[in-house]
Amino acid sequence: MHLRPHFSAFIASLALGLSAGPAPAQTSTKIEPFPPLDAPRILDGLGWNVALTNEWEFEKVRAARGREVRVQFAWEQVESFAEGKLALPPKFEQALKWCQKYELEPLIVAAYGPPRARLMELTVTRDVPAGSTVLPVTAEAGQGKQLTDIQVPACHVLKAERNQQLVRNSKWGYYGALIAAVDAGQGTLTLAAATEAAVPAQTKLVVNQLRYPSVATIDPTDPSLAAYHRYVRFLADQIAAHGLKGKVEIWNEPPWAHDPWDHREAFYDQVPAGVTPKASPNWGMLRTLLTDTLPAGVRYTWGGSHKSGSRGVLFLPAPSPTQAQIAASVSSEGWHPYGPNPESILWDSARLLQPGNVFEKGLEGTNAGSNFKQGRQRAAANLQQHGWTVTQQISETGFETANQLAKARFAVRTFLAHLAAGPAPQIDRINFYRLSEGEEAKPGFGMIDPRTRTEWPAYAALKALMNDVATLGFAPAAYTETDLPSAASSYSGTFPLLTIPIVGRPAASAPRNTILFVCYQRTHADTPQAWEALAPTAVPVKVVLPAGTKAAAAWDLVTRRTIAVAVDGSVATLPVADNPVALEILKE
Repeated sequence: MHLRPHFSAFIASLALGLSAGPAPAQTSTKIEPFPPLDAPRILDGLGWNVALTNEWEFEKVRAARGREVRVQFAWEQVESFAEGKLALPPKFEQALKWCQKYELEPLIVAAYGPPRARLMELTVTRDVPAGSTVLPVTAEAGQGKQLTDIQVPACHVLKAERNQQLVRNSKWGYYGALIAAVDAGQGTLTLAAATEAAVPAQTKLVVNQLRYPSVATIDPTDPSLAAYHRYVRFLADQIAAHGLKGKVEIWNEPPWAHDPWDHREAFYDQVPAGVTPKASPNWGMLRTLLTDTLPAGVRYTWGGSHKSGSRGVLFLPAPSPTQAQIAASVSSEGWHPYGPNPESILWDSARLLQPGNVFEKGLEGTNAGSNFKQGRQRAAANLQQHGWTVTQQISETGFETANQLAKARFAVRTFLAHLAAGPAPQIDRINFYRLSEGEEAKPGFGMIDPRTRTEWPAYAALKALMNDVATLGFAPAAYTETDLPSAASSYSGTFPLLTIPIVGRPAASAPRNTILFVCYQRTHADTPQAWEALAPTAVPVKVVLPAGTKAAAAWDLVTRRTIAVAVDGSVATLPVADNPVALEILKE
């Protein structure tokens, strides 16, 4: 195959402007061999969170050989408040049509916030000190509503001016503080939580009414959970109706401070009888979803695992989900592993299923407290013990910085390392947040300038990597460990050396495999800023080639610069720093 290790002058100029800085005063001889990656897995593994109204973003995902786009179809925009009618607004329909056009799979985020409407306006009748739960109010004249129209627990209240909240952070939803009681005779509202600041007389308030009040229990027959189930099943059916494969992802990062709709207890200072405490993620919601049999090619992705590996599907309290339920409905779970460096939550694949404390099985310099290791361990153990499991994907991750080369380094390393990390089942897809951000170019997660559509280094590097892999994109012929290259034990660098062999064939009829041997110094630090500043000196890495193979070429996967390779018999030597380097290995 012929790989062109050249990029735009834009990337080259950035590379020249990157401050090297002093290398950390440390030495490592550790080699971390990750499991091999078959090329078709990589080609099926890339996606982005996109703006659903920008066709060009769908087109850019396809141009980079991405397979998935993550978009949000908010509940209050899908279901009408007054009638409870479910329908896709035109912009959602259009997004699915673009998925058809560009052959992409939608990952539709199903937001918690139910349909709601502005019910009425109120005026505070006298000064209320901070720390109060009772508000003296009167209904604004001429709106045809009285205090008796306020329904508890479906109604919430906030200040009319700029929708300011009345209670402290984590005790409100976007739609306001929960109204716990109404006394029309006394002209008062009782809030579920105390006011954070004083509320002066004559303050204008707005009461919002939810069609489905927040969920009070983990009973799967709860009417609000049934309504949510109806909404997400509608989204699943719409994916199928458009002739697409895809997933509906249950939102968002439970427990989610600013929309605790799935656990009403969060709205209260003192949780009353009958309201289940600490019920997020809501296991009743998961049990409801597990009763479904979804259309072929469409499944649910559980969101309880977004912020915690210990809240995944396989942690559902008894009775546990069955293989049949998983196969028909909630077949995957999503993760959101943000961190100060690309591998910050990763684990030692070789030790993960061995006896002992799972928190001690992280890689050097990773987050020792990350319980994503628990989720990976449970999924792998279930596969070994029962022959089935729940697949896992990263539906949102990224690195927020104006340093475009650091972002590119983060993206390539995150993508390859998380796809490769074992044991089986390996993570099957990585979605980056975001492809492009906002109306203006600014420091952030985005990989494309939204004004000029200039492809910044992170997008360009991922696109080029996918094109590299596509040249060996057919399933590999059978191989064993002896058919793979490895780093020689003589390695000595600033940080551990991480290695990933990528294996595939240039055509289905090709008798022999091609290998891209990827390696890099796995830099790690406690903060994003400290990680960005790291610049370890490139050190020689000796790669032991399998019998009957030869080293063809090498290049930097971030800058696309050609890397010099010295070959001595069955050993190829090349300089390696913190950018991933790919060494192409062919059969002689």
